[in-house]
Amino acid sequence: WGYTNRIFEKQGMSFSQLVRVLDVLKSNTTDDVTKEDAMFMLFELCHNTRHDFFESQMLALRLGAVQLLVRIADETTRGSMQSLAFRALGQMCFSNETVSHAVGCDDILIRRINLIMSDPNIEDNIKDEALYPLKNAAGNSWAVHNKLICLVPPVVQTLRCAQNKLVMAQCIFFLGVLAYNPEVRVPLLVAGSLDPLVALMHTENAEHVPLSAALAVACLVGSDVSHPALEYGIRPGVIAQLTAALEAALNDQDFPPGSGTFYSSWKVMMALSNICRNQNIRQSLVSQGILPLISFALKQGNARLTKHTLHVLWRLSENV
Repeated sequence: WGYTNRIFEKQGMSFSQLVRVLDVLKSNTTDDVTKEDAMFMLFELCHNTRHDFFESQMLALRLGAVQLLVRIADETTRGSMQSLAFRALGQMCFSNETVSHAVGCDDILIRRINLIMSDPNIEDNIKDEALYPLKNAAGNSWAVHNKLICLVPPVVQTLRCAQNKLVMAQCIFFLGVLAYNPEVRVPLLVAGSLDPLVALMHTENAEHVPLSAALAVACLVGSDVSHPALEYGIRPGVIAQLTAALEAALNDQDFPPGSGTFYSSWKVMMALSNICRNQNIRQSLVSQGILPLISFALKQGNARLTKHTLHVLWRLSENV
């Protein structure tokens, strides 16, 4: 522990501070407000704006933070405390496959979130907070996807009924990160994911809901060249957003600018390689400036990105 402490002190993070935070959460005598403060501190220590956030996440995992936060989220009757537990778990998962696997495989957490998402009487903002950690876990660890398929039906139902834009975006992102994985696309389609995603793809909302919906649809049905969702559903405005999102991802920037939403370049390119099977979409992509982005992507040296970029290039060549 002394060696670990010196490493963290050198990186500007107090090892003892994180230990104290978790001691507060473990205590049976600590009042709720103090525990909420501790969870907020844990969220901050694991936030991706810190230069040492990954070390914080890993140490928190090693010290049992996942189990502590899951227990609080499952047992508390205090809404603000449950919300902070979900937020801290979600932030621990950020860009961390190891923590994401631990969170995404936790049966108690999955059961609790399933209950929340399935209850029509629970408010949308609570569902938004609840889905956040498992959405992040699914985005970073494909190994947990089969465990999380049980959540798809209540998430789809929430997406159909939700009025809150934040929970709608959370549901779309959750379905979208699962849709990147070919092994779980059939269960997603069986659960009825496609119809609400296509409907949201048609929205004129300038924010990222139609873009995220289009990415999910592209993965789910992109192999069917004549699928109505592709032939009539992906409007030129969404094609423009897809190319803009790809450009942002290739430059490690968020999209829309200032949103804090970062897309993975190879995943966006994989979605584009699917919808490139459709001739009308190929023409739209070229008119929206996809060719310079293809050239830039091939210079990145990323094997997965190169693979899907070459697929896009090959399919675009059919229009030459």
